[in-house]
Amino acid sequence: METADMIKQLVDVGGTITALVACFWYIKYLSERHEIERKLWMDKDSESDRALRELLTDSNKILGDMKNVFNEHTFLLKEILDRKQGSVTKWGNLKNSPINELQQLMILTAEECGELTQRCSKILRRYELKSEIEEEQRIKLIEEAGDVLCMIGLMVEHNITNWDELEKRVIAKKAKLKIWSELIKWKIMNLKL
Repeated sequence: METADMIKQLVDVGGTITALVACFWYIKYLSERHEIERKLWMDKDSESDRALRELLTDSNKILGDMKNVFNEHTFLLKEILDRKQGSVTKWGNLKNSPINELQQLMILTAEECGELTQRCSKILRRYELKSEIEEEQRIKLIEEAGDVLCMIGLMVEHNITNWDELEKRVIAKKAKLKIWSELIKWKIMNLKL
């Protein structure tokens, strides 16, 4: 083989080798570039995953708080309904109740007024005249009226009102009744206790 042929073959092979080296270098460059991009995407994914975990944790905490609030409200509403229906509560009475003194006074007064209203309605459904009221029903009416009077007395004791203010209101109501009703001619008992 002559030198010129040998050089020509080396140039041909050298060009091929150069092309192969260039191809290997380009593949290595693409692989490194791909690795860098993959790392960037992984970092972004990790950051997004961390943000998502924080969001889920915060959401779960908020949902847990809301669940607790709903459970407390449900419990309180159940307690109110149980009391309204006359069921025994976990406190057994209002001495250990979580409601304050004013709330107890208002709730009990409203309940007693409701019971008096109910008793009056029952009497109205059964009797037309005062003379027809059976003694048992009259006693039940007295019990409910006495309970309301007791609660009015407790309002005075707890400084919600006083007897002078109530007496002024009684006088004002009697004045209205003189115009709109014949009840005023009946003898009305003195309300002072």
